[in-house]
Parts: sequence; C-alpha cells; structure tokens
Amino acid sequence: MPKEGTGARVVRNTLANGAGAFTGIAISLILTPFLIRHLGLEAYGIWVLAQSLTFFGGYAAIADLGVEAAAVRYVAEARAVQDAEELNRIVTSAMLFFSGIALVFTPILILLADPFTKLFNVEPAYHQAAIYVFTFVAAQLVFDLPARAFFAVLEGAQQFATFQVVLLARAVVQAALFVAVIVANLGIGSLGAVSFISSAVMFVVAWFLAKRAVPELHIRRRYLSRASLKKLFSFGGGLFLMRIVGTTYRHMDKLIVGIALGPSYVTIYEIANQIHLAVQTVQSVAASALTPATAYLRAQREILRDMFLRGSSYVVGFALPATVAGIIFAEAFIRTWIGGALEEAAGPSRLFLLYLTFTIFNIVGLTMVVALGHIRFVLYVVTANLVVNFAISVALVDRLEVNGVILGTLIAQALAWPPLLWFFFQEFGVRLGEWLRQVVAPALPGLVAQAATAAPLLYLANRSDSLIVVGLLTLISIGVAGGAYYAVGLARDQRALLKTTFRQAVGPRGAA
Repeated sequence: MPKEGTGARVVRNTLANGAGAFTGIAISLILTPFLIRHLGLEAYGIWVLAQSLTFFGGYAAIADLGVEAAAVRYVAEARAVQDAEELNRIVTSAMLFFSGIALVFTPILILLADPFTKLFNVEPAYHQAAIYVFTFVAAQLVFDLPARAFFAVLEGAQQFATFQVVLLARAVVQAALFVAVIVANLGIGSLGAVSFISSAVMFVVAWFLAKRAVPELHIRRRYLSRASLKKLFSFGGGLFLMRIVGTTYRHMDKLIVGIALGPSYVTIYEIANQIHLAVQTVQSVAASALTPATAYLRAQREILRDMFLRGSSYVVGFALPATVAGIIFAEAFIRTWIGGALEEAAGPSRLFLLYLTFTIFNIVGLTMVVALGHIRFVLYVVTANLVVNFAISVALVDRLEVNGVILGTLIAQALAWPPLLWFFFQEFGVRLGEWLRQVVAPALPGLVAQAATAAPLLYLANRSDSLIVVGLLTLISIGVAGGAYYAVGLARDQRALLKTTFRQAVGPRGAA
C-alpha cells in the first residue's frame, strides 16, 4: 500500500471513497422510487423530515461539536510521529465525549417527537406513525455518535477502504430491512425501527474494523485525558461553528418547505435534492481523502500548494462534466426514474446543479484549510451565506414554492464564491492567472466536447423510457468531457504524472 501522505495514497483513498459513495448512490436510486410508490408523497415526505434529525447528514451532526474532525487530524498527526500513546488518548477522550453527548441528547429528541409531528402539519392518518418514526430515528444516536470515534480512527489512519466497508455494511443492512418492512406493509414507523437496527450493526462493525486497521488502538480509562479533551475542543470549536452553519444550510430549505407547504412538497424537494447529492458526491469524493493527507503534510507548504492546484484541476476536470450532464438530462432522468407525474422536480434539480457549478471550484481549498485549522474567514463567509439564503428562501417560497428556496441557495452561493476563492489563493500562495491556467483552462476542452454532443444524446434520452439507457447516455456525456480534459486539457507532463500516480495507487503493492 502507498505510504501515508503520498499522492498515490490520496488517489487510492479517493477511489475507495468513490466506490463506496457510488454504491450508496445506487442503493438510494433504487430505494427512492420504491419507497415513494409504496408509501405515497405524504408518508415519504414525513420519512425525509425524520431523516433530517439523524447524524448522517441531519441536524444531529451538530452534536459532535467539531470533535470528530479534530480527532481525525490528531490521529493523523500522532501516526506521523508514531505516538501510540497520544493516539489512544485522543480516541479514548473522543469516545467518552460522544457517548456523553448521546446520553444527553437522545432522550430530549425522543420527547420532541410529538411536537415535531405537529410542526409539520402531518395529516391525522399519519400522526401516530410519524411519532414512532421520529422516536426511533432519535434513538439511533446512542449508536451513531459513539461510532464517530472509530470513524475518526479509520479516517486519520487513511484507511478509507475500510471506512467505506462500514458505511456499505450499514447501507446494505438498512436497504434489505426497508424492503422487508415495505413488503410486509408495516408502515413508516417500522422504517424508523429498522434504521435503529442498522445503526447498531454499524457501531459493532466500526469498532471491529478500527481495531483491525490500527492494532495499537486501545480504549482504556487510563487514556482519558483532560488535556486531550481540551485539545479536541480547541481545534473543534471553529469546526463546530462551521458544522452548525453547514448542517443548517443543508436542511434549512427542507424545513422551510415542510413548514410552509407541507410534507408532499418535501417529496418534490427531495427528488431534486437526491439528484443534487448524487452529483455532489462526485466532487465530494474527489476531495474526501485530503483532510488527513493535509494534516500529515502541514509543514510542507510547497507540497500543499501543488496539492491545491492539482487537486482543484482534477476535481473540476472530472466532476464538472457530471454536473453539466445532470443539468442536460435532469428531466429524462426523473421521468424514467420516478415517473412522469413528478417531472416538475426537473426545474428544482437544475437549479440545485447550477449551485454545484460554484462549489466545485472551492471544495479542494475548503477541505484543505479546514484540515489546517485556518477557518475563521471561511466561517464569516459561510455564515453570511446562510443568512442570505434564509432571507431569500423565506421571501420566495410562497410565490415560487420549491424553486424559491433553491434559488435562495443558488444566489447565496454565487455571492460567497469570490471571497472564498480569494482566501484560498492567499493561503496557498497562488495567483489568479496561475489558477486560471492550471485549473480552469484544462477543463474547457471537456466542456466544449460535452456541449457538442449534448443535442444528439438528449434527443435519444427523450425518446427512451429506460432508466438504464438514460443513465448510459449520461455516462457517455461525462466520459466524452472527461476524456477531452485528460487528452487535450492536461499538458503531457501532467498526464504522465496523473497516470503514474494512478498506477501506484491501484498497483498490488502501491508506492514505496
């Protein structure tokens, strides 16, 4: 396996994250129409709102106070100097913190199940089932939160393949149980119950694999350290504020739609959101392995500068085509995936994807400055972004419905994009002209090729009733753009470097 901190290790971990993420997307794409069809718009909307309470992408993620990301950083640093004692102090302290938070917040959220049901104006026929699902989703925090300590070990040790095994085990168990519940006609309350069971499975698997990946790991009372807790909170404090803003940002629109328009409109929003998340995963995966690598190399500024430029180029070159393809094929995809009755979700989907055309240029820089702990300016910008998003969304939701809240997200991100980009230039010593040459210019041939092939591919997609055919046409569009980026956009030496790094990453032994 390639050494920690090397480009080959980053690529290997990125590929592992990609495999896991896209498996998760495939499961979601299969489950979503199945659940909508069998539950109906109202019940599925309730399920989506309940999921907004979970740790995995929900508001409960705020409860980690930034400690998980801090633990990832310090685990990576402890491994860099081979300090097993410090690693165990960090992980034991993080484990105690997460367990304590779970014991405090879980009962509170369970007590709020009935008020949540009333807040979203759930129809009387679904009232009791909604209480059950909110209760079970809240209860799963007793497993989800403590498991974060083991996820931090796997990420900090750059064991992303193992990390993805844990997530995949949870996704597979959950999907199988969901299908069983729906086939048995047990309702959305039982969906919450099986979600709770899948969290318990994930906790056990995460514990076992973290210990296997890092044999020197020991959770012992003697490793509990006040200094380590202070260290975690010191670094995690800024990340906690970012987590609050980020989590609120991701779920605010969903709650605005639920309160203003009702659960049925949440289903329309969620269809657009699922497409947005599937495409966003491409760029997120591309930057997902950078946090521990950046922490590991924090003292080597020139390497970090090169990582920022090359990483941004790769993300834009290979992930931007997925965003553009999503915009082109959104209506055909929804028609063959969910059904023609919900094609109205195509407009919101395209707005969501336009939003991603801004984030794609900043995701590498954002991931790296967070790993370095240089986040004060970023926090100012994203907080202002959140305020603008909220104001526009609330102003437009009554007139434009789902489109209104997504327009708020798009406009706010467009305003935040320039100051964030400037900040990354300052952090990594990069000039605008250099960034344009190394990041933007190489992607242009791919966009031209994609535009040239859009009309005939869309013509075929609009005349097909097969999701597989539409999916293949989408992949062809992405492949044409990615191929043009690699063959034409990248200089010869950059192609050779990328090829060498990839071979080292996927080789049987990796780079020495």
